Amino acid sequence: MKIIFISPYPRAGGSSRFRIYQYVPFLQANGHEVFVHPFLNDAGYQTMYLPGRIVQKIFIVLSGMWRTLRLLPKIKSYDVCIVHREVALAGPGVLEWLVAKFSRNLVYDFDDAVFEPHVSSANRVFAVLKSTQKIPHLISRCHAVIAGNSYLEDYARQYCAKTFQLPTPVDVKRFVPRLSKTNISIIIGWIGSHSTSPYLTIVAEALKNLQTEFGRHIGIEIVGAGNFRFEKLEANYRTWVLEKEVSDLQGFDIGIMPMPDNRWTRGKCGFKALQYMSVGIPVVCSPVGMNRDIVAHGENGFWAETSAEWQQALHLLISDAELRKRMGEKGRRLVDERFSLEQCADRLNRILLAVTHD
Repeated sequence: MKIIFISPYPRAGGSSRFRIYQYVPFLQANGHEVFVHPFLNDAGYQTMYLPGRIVQKIFIVLSGMWRTLRLLPKIKSYDVCIVHREVALAGPGVLEWLVAKFSRNLVYDFDDAVFEPHVSSANRVFAVLKSTQKIPHLISRCHAVIAGNSYLEDYARQYCAKTFQLPTPVDVKRFVPRLSKTNISIIIGWIGSHSTSPYLTIVAEALKNLQTEFGRHIGIEIVGAGNFRFEKLEANYRTWVLEKEVSDLQGFDIGIMPMPDNRWTRGKCGFKALQYMSVGIPVVCSPVGMNRDIVAHGENGFWAETSAEWQQALHLLISDAELRKRMGEKGRRLVDERFSLEQCADRLNRILLAVTHD
């Protein structure tokens, strides 16, 4: 089978990396020919989420549109075309409509509530060019839809009966627990991006109180938060680097995932929690969306809504090494049993075979 993926982001984008690129070797091993077309190239992706640079960003988007238009005649040669999230970062959905027209079997894959208005803080000036209406129109033209969680699945099923749920998988051979602890302090860690870093304000008060109580017995590591900084709170901030992603996670003792509860965050697929669990550390998270399905409160982590609940959960884990170990082991077991790359790749392969043989 010949498969083409169309994605807004290159490999550097976490969504594309985990829901497209890490599947490619498995699909090829099953005898499929695979091609990935990102709307943004690597350089464009790096620039697109920097503040300002409006003229440069306009040219980046126009370049992506031109490259996608040139791709259209080739799409017919593929047995299945999988559109991840959207074809173009801007526009009313013309490119999405054209891709649907040229596709023999069209599949839509998404892991966020992209049908809700949401624009990166670095690109608010382009908000008027973002169309959410193109998503239901695109889904209604698909032969099948792959949704990252039940919330997204329920939405997609309104427009496409053949909808499957497939979580974002973890490469459990790459994301593994550390062999030994090297730091003396208990490290509370967060890994993410500039787009989710504002959520850290939810846990700021709890972290300040814990830092006052425990002092240097605890450390706070923040990876990939862009320009975000806590006020009156000592933390170590690091840039996210692909080659250091696993080692950064392995350096944590407790992983945190604060989120507000709204229509956008309910579409989140809990991947940050899965990453923490994969390296054998307990999770404290907001009980929003798929987090409720992944984190069993009191078993492999804790839910926390109020600042007091965040402080209580983190206090328990800081104070009890055995509890951290036990919860971390349960979390890792869950990832192995339900969210491994091998299992999800096999399911994706079966979905695509079913679509093309209907």
